[in-house]
Amino acid sequence: MSENNKIVSLQIIRGLAAFSVLINHNCMDLYLRNHPTIFGKAELGTIGVPLFFLLSGFVLLYSITKSAKYMVNPSLFMLKRTARIVPLYWMLTGLTALLLLFLPSLFKSEHSLTLVTFIKSLFFLQREPLLGVGWTLNYEMFFYLVLFISLLITRKFFVWVSAGLLFLCWLLGKTGINLFFFSDWLLYFLAGILIFALTERKPKLLQKLREGRFVLTSVNLLLLGFYFWKPVTMPLLGIGLFLSSLSIKGESKNSILKSFTKSFIFLGEISYSLYLSHFFSISAVDKLGLYFKLNSYLILVLGITVSIGTAYLVYKFIEYPSMKFLYKLIDGVKKQEEISSSANNKSVHV
Repeated sequence: MSENNKIVSLQIIRGLAAFSVLINHNCMDLYLRNHPTIFGKAELGTIGVPLFFLLSGFVLLYSITKSAKYMVNPSLFMLKRTARIVPLYWMLTGLTALLLLFLPSLFKSEHSLTLVTFIKSLFFLQREPLLGVGWTLNYEMFFYLVLFISLLITRKFFVWVSAGLLFLCWLLGKTGINLFFFSDWLLYFLAGILIFALTERKPKLLQKLREGRFVLTSVNLLLLGFYFWKPVTMPLLGIGLFLSSLSIKGESKNSILKSFTKSFIFLGEISYSLYLSHFFSISAVDKLGLYFKLNSYLILVLGITVSIGTAYLVYKFIEYPSMKFLYKLIDGVKKQEEISSSANNKSVHV
């Protein structure tokens, strides 16, 4: 599988995960307000979070092992991941805090704002952060920390040390250590790492997956039939969908598949903005729908459309520019450090 096809596949998975979460939250919000019970079935959209975690396990190992800079300089990896995640999350957490202060009626009664919960939310230490979807970022940042520590320990066996540390944290959670990071969610990151390791050792595996896409699709459909037995089917369905998406080729002559691919690549591109901002869009459309007494299905379509449109604007004018600026700043600082270090070494030799 070419590098281009692999990158396209990863974007499609990211787009699929973000869209699944969007559908789930949009439909469940309508269902909880006594709209048609069909919306309650959208709980299947919770597959989006396992897909995100599987993707992180795979793509970060892929990025690190392909980047000499990250392997030599673990702090560069940690700084760039922080620059990728933090700015937009802090901005929207701040917006949530302001809304809680001045428009608390917009939120459910269990939402409360204190200085402690605000600070803990910002630093990924709040089990239920102010920005609801932020709980997944708690696990993301914990995963980054595990990768950073693994890089400090060893470069040669980095992949297996990362997997071992994640498994150890999961085991510690099972022994009763009361840290919310040590949960079953870590197993999805671990599965992503193992899939990466397997495809690196067996490069022809992805080709075989692509050839057997019909079988993978059939297995996924079968798992859907048993979906409500979640302890088994949710993890298997997540891995099945991940492998199916990973086997998609970057180019296709089929016009339908081509449109599907382009749509989900676009969603993959804006997925982080979509994931963090969609609650605001859904809430706004929902309240307008109530005010104008709109049809449930129209509210659903509007919620999806406005969420994607808003996410694109957030991505274009906030997420991407801030990420680009911070990446440039970090690279500049690191380059200056390298120049200073090189100059010091020369002066020592002289």
